[in-house]
Amino acid sequence: QKRPVHYESRNRWDGPDISRYDIISDMYSSFERLEYLFNTDTTRPVIICEYAHSMGNGLGNFRKYWDLYNDFPRFQGGFTWDWVDQGLRSKDENGREYWNIINHLDGANVNDGLINPDRIAQPEMHELKKVYQYFNVRNINVNTGIVTIANDHDFIDASTIYLKWNLLENGKSIANGTVDKLSIAPHSRQLLKIPFDRKLVKHGNEYFMNISFHLKAATLWADKDFEVGAEQLAFDLPATLPPGTPKEDLPALVVTEGNNSLSIKGQGFEVLFDKKAGALSQLVYDGKNILSQPILPYLWRVPTDNDEGGGDRGYATRWRKAGLDKPVIQPVSLTAENIGNNRTEVTLQNKIVTKEGDILHRAIYLVKGNGTIEITNCFNVPENLPPLARVGVRMALPKELNAIEWYGKGPFESYDDRKESAFVGRYAGKVEEQHFGHVMPQENGNKTDTRWLQVTSSA
Repeated sequence: QKRPVHYESRNRWDGPDISRYDIISDMYSSFERLEYLFNTDTTRPVIICEYAHSMGNGLGNFRKYWDLYNDFPRFQGGFTWDWVDQGLRSKDENGREYWNIINHLDGANVNDGLINPDRIAQPEMHELKKVYQYFNVRNINVNTGIVTIANDHDFIDASTIYLKWNLLENGKSIANGTVDKLSIAPHSRQLLKIPFDRKLVKHGNEYFMNISFHLKAATLWADKDFEVGAEQLAFDLPATLPPGTPKEDLPALVVTEGNNSLSIKGQGFEVLFDKKAGALSQLVYDGKNILSQPILPYLWRVPTDNDEGGGDRGYATRWRKAGLDKPVIQPVSLTAENIGNNRTEVTLQNKIVTKEGDILHRAIYLVKGNGTIEITNCFNVPENLPPLARVGVRMALPKELNAIEWYGKGPFESYDDRKESAFVGRYAGKVEEQHFGHVMPQENGNKTDTRWLQVTSSA
């Protein structure tokens, strides 16, 4: 035998035995299973033949695997499953094109790639690229510009790469520059000082340093200036104003309570609560209601392909069985308390009735005389319910509000377990542009670590 053999070779793909060939192989292993494989036979390397199932909107927690692979050389990586969705382009009876989903037996399992059948990269590709990158940055003291640059290549030095840096204040660029020469051998590091003016950093603002690595010249696989790696470092500074900030001087509010409603009026706005619905029902600014529906608790989202997998053990099946897709909201109480003459705190309590238990919901609305509303939501969830698809409230707006700007992770979608590649900044776009068309329609377009969001109408 001249070549090492990698073959799973197990009686069941999820059985307890270990493959007997030169390389220990496995698929979709838990971290406990990986620990078992690694420690049971210390004479062979471990390569996962399938992991990080990329069907639809997936690739969560990808970094955790690579932290393991990078820390232990005998973990030699794995095969992300897989590269491209397998779908056929067909036409319906009206001549409209659609992706013909071939395999209905296990929920679109032929569409488990990182790119669509037409080779359009899915948003999860950003996370894979970020985790795979060979140039990485460690924060020594970014407040003064001191960082460490690591070159994790096996054979390639950093002579073909240049570095760009960009200082952000509250999400906007205020300074930038380039470092043209990096002298970093393979598996080596370089201490570097980013030459920014420290006087630009002012108390009470939020600062980030974005660092990216680019090709100096075109290669067979990428154009000149192509970004091969990037990192964002947060400054260790408080982003809030110091004590002693003057209190807001707010206009007065007028509160009117009826049998079935509560009205709070201020200069140019009115907030209406519906006691029967247990919700904030209208939000009127300059005589126009900007809500299409009452604001109510919402525990559902469209399942992803991976949610739909797993049969009776799958998340989507358990959610529907529990009735989380069609809950009944029963109002319990609504109370209002005036805090001076320019603040009113409204407390709503609702019972969310599901097939497997009731969820208690409490919403607190602090309405201020300048028209701002601070909202706090609390949910008491029975232990017997499955892990929830989503926890929060749903707000429906008129369709003419079709443009958004936000300060948070972006510019593409991000999730709590897939957001390392999305950097904090200020981004803008059309609402429809936040959607990504997977072969199987499913949850997409989420934003994380959002400081604020502005929704407006555009021409």
